[in-house]
Amino acid sequence: MGSGEPYIIASITQGLILGGMRVGLDPRDMLKHAGLDVDVLEDGDALVHFERQIEVSRMLFMHQPKFNTCLRVGKHFVPRRYGVIGNMLQHGTTFGQALVDFGKFQHLATNFIVRHISHVPEGMRITVQTHPMVEKHQRYWGPSGMHETSLASSVALGRQLTGKHIKPLRVSFRHIPIGDRDEHEEFFGVPVNFGSLVDEIVFDQETLDTPLLHTNHVMYRRALDLVLAKVDPTANLRPTGATVRQRLMHTLHDGIPKISAVARSMGMSTRTLQRRLVSEGTSFEGVLEQIRREMVLNYVVDASVSTYEIAGLVGFGEPSPFFRAFRRWFGCTPKEWRRKHGIA
Repeated sequence: MGSGEPYIIASITQGLILGGMRVGLDPRDMLKHAGLDVDVLEDGDALVHFERQIEVSRMLFMHQPKFNTCLRVGKHFVPRRYGVIGNMLQHGTTFGQALVDFGKFQHLATNFIVRHISHVPEGMRITVQTHPMVEKHQRYWGPSGMHETSLASSVALGRQLTGKHIKPLRVSFRHIPIGDRDEHEEFFGVPVNFGSLVDEIVFDQETLDTPLLHTNHVMYRRALDLVLAKVDPTANLRPTGATVRQRLMHTLHDGIPKISAVARSMGMSTRTLQRRLVSEGTSFEGVLEQIRREMVLNYVVDASVSTYEIAGLVGFGEPSPFFRAFRRWFGCTPKEWRRKHGIA
């Protein structure tokens, strides 16, 4: 995933659709309005095009324009909305570590809105910034309180991860509240400064040191390995690559489709598809390789799935090519990898 065009994983889009259901919107109408097929949301790690995300957000926030909808969406965000990152966050040691980890790997989930984390004398400061391409988009209906979702979700995640009523030291927003400001103070637990120069939240060191409920060093290391496996600085899944990824994810268990079939399903020639992928810094083979590697990691952590089953699930017709690919990716056999990570 490159830093150029905005992107977002489907599990976050799912969170917004659930938010719409809470205020009376029909999820089918939201998907239709955004031009999304329900199949796209079956894979939480699939990429949703930023224009589709804009339409989902637009429908949700315009449904009740005089209410604190952005705040209410953030209040209900849960770790699983962030895919493998969310799983890793649950098994760390402290709330502060979870915030740092999220800041480090947030690009694996989205760059639609980015959190910037810095250390200040009081503890830790988080500011948020919307991707410039999103802000400039003609369909972007950016309510002044859009960043409430990001800052509120940081508090909500902290409370879920620690089991404590986490409260920030201070919260500031540039905008004037859309709805009742008392709702903000009730949720955050502190007075909220509106009309400020920056959208920010600050946590003191004592709060950052709050231990997590489910600290488990083995599980954390295992989850971190999965996260690191997704970090590929050369990957640049822009629209064409993201669409190819979705097609492959949905068909790989039945075998590898030919590039001509994928191109045809996307309404273009094989040569056009290849040319577009090259312009995005990738290739059909490169996208396939990345997907297989990720899927293998998702399966290999489950001891109930045999290595021969994994081979078939990721599109290998025979075990031998799978074992060679696994050793190329991870430097060992599946059995050795499981032993190393404590998976019986």
